[in-house]
Amino acid sequence: DIPLLIGRKVELEELVKHTAYLNGEIGIVIGWNEDEEKFEVKLDCDESILSIKPANLTPVDVSLGGFACVYFDR
Repeated sequence: DIPLLIGRKVELEELVKHTAYLNGEIGIVIGWNEDEEKFEVKLDCDESILSIKPANLTPVDVSLGGFACVYFDR
């Protein structure tokens, strides 16, 4: 359900090809792009905004504590 994810912390997963390095990153859903049928996600680590398919997002339980940023040579 789209409205339930807006404002939620999510983890990026199962990304492939040129975005695979982002797997494991944490961000917050800030919107929905109806035309692309993707969520707009603002990453915690660098505050970039990406369009991500719903299938590549998993809600995160923020009560678990802090999250480490995952950095790789890009």
